[in-house]
Amino acid sequence: DFMDVPDMRNIFCCRSDSPIEYYRGVAMDYVSLSYVLAFIYLINFVILYFLSKENDDIPGLRYWFISATIGVFAFLSVFLKPWIGDYTAFLNNGLILTGFMFTQEGILQFRGWGTLKKRLIVWIPLVILAFVMSFINTSNATNRYLMYDVFLSGLLFTFPVILLYRQKSLLKIYILPSVFAIFLALVHLVRWYFAYTGVISSYDGVHPVVAYAYFAGIMFSITWVISILLIIQNKYYDQLHYIASHDVLTSCLNRRSFETQVPKIFNDISDNHILSIIDINRF
Repeated sequence: DFMDVPDMRNIFCCRSDSPIEYYRGVAMDYVSLSYVLAFIYLINFVILYFLSKENDDIPGLRYWFISATIGVFAFLSVFLKPWIGDYTAFLNNGLILTGFMFTQEGILQFRGWGTLKKRLIVWIPLVILAFVMSFINTSNATNRYLMYDVFLSGLLFTFPVILLYRQKSLLKIYILPSVFAIFLALVHLVRWYFAYTGVISSYDGVHPVVAYAYFAGIMFSITWVISILLIIQNKYYDQLHYIASHDVLTSCLNRRSFETQVPKIFNDISDNHILSIIDINRF
């Protein structure tokens, strides 16, 4: 237990003044984790920028790019703390919630559910509410957790529902980010419970659950962008498969596909049949 061996802490900590939490011998520095998460958001921003430029025909991809952009600004606000003080939390919380709403909108558009015009009636008040509540509770971390965590958990719990509902072709791709979305939602619900019961406010320092919330966010961000890359790969595979099996001029099955399908058809037929092939010259 590193709590009993204070000198061992310096081996695992790069900063002695960081808010470190130790749990079962593991150092959890939530500030460092926030920087890691900001760096991951930056990588996602770059990846999604190029993907959205080259694949503008994929519904929702543009909104996922906007979400990553908002995430970068949300975590860059940490570097502004020496100048804006507690308003860092206001910007961070408001932008993160807005970013997740853009992610949600992208998923809805990707699945072809409804139209943005109808959902704006819901999204605009929710964005305003997120920033207003974050501003009101700027200097009160407990109240901010009570608002922020239940808001974010509600969004996260709907991700797997929308992703996996009646999904067949891309089911395996979405399982992993869905699992981590649920994990992230549960961690924030635990933090909400600790804030509601007064555990966080009475804790000396930063509660370990704060670090675990950042860790869960890191895992979700990584698996989410990987799933997007797999979606793009699956799209190009389908396009190549179609080109290889269809005639460019007529969009009918080409000879290669025809020769592949005919044996399968005859294997399923028990009666005698005759196959007639007409070859049209100079078609």
